[in-house]
Amino acid sequence: MKLKTESAGFYITGSILAIFLLLCVGCNFQKEVILNESLCVETEDDCHQIIKRGTKLPASFSDTYSTIEERQPDIQITLFQGEDLKIQGNRQIGTFNFPITQSPIAGESRIQITVTIEESKKLTLVAKDLDTGRQEEIAAGIVN
Repeated sequence: MKLKTESAGFYITGSILAIFLLLCVGCNFQKEVILNESLCVETEDDCHQIIKRGTKLPASFSDTYSTIEERQPDIQITLFQGEDLKIQGNRQIGTFNFPITQSPIAGESRIQITVTIEESKKLTLVAKDLDTGRQEEIAAGIVN
């Protein structure tokens, strides 16, 4: 099989074309990095999945959480990896305590949590108190 290029005016045989395509076009293919296990946040209802297994990285998730007790001094953010909807069936990645403005009413203090996982599987968590605007960031090691 021979092809004629219109602009250059020369012929390329099929086998040379195939090798050319493998070398030039094939090198542009990048292997997708995916999350091997779902990431979840511990809530009063056990495990809230925030980034699901198989998600292409980088990936990010953001949601708002509130206190469950009156005059709660902080919000404890505990991250897990796994597929179980119960905390006990998952592997704990880490815990982050975020001090908040104490409210006499449960559910009134709100915190926005943003979790980002890079292609290198580095995890970053940003917690922001929506009442005061104060925020803190923490970076964790590699996740699966």
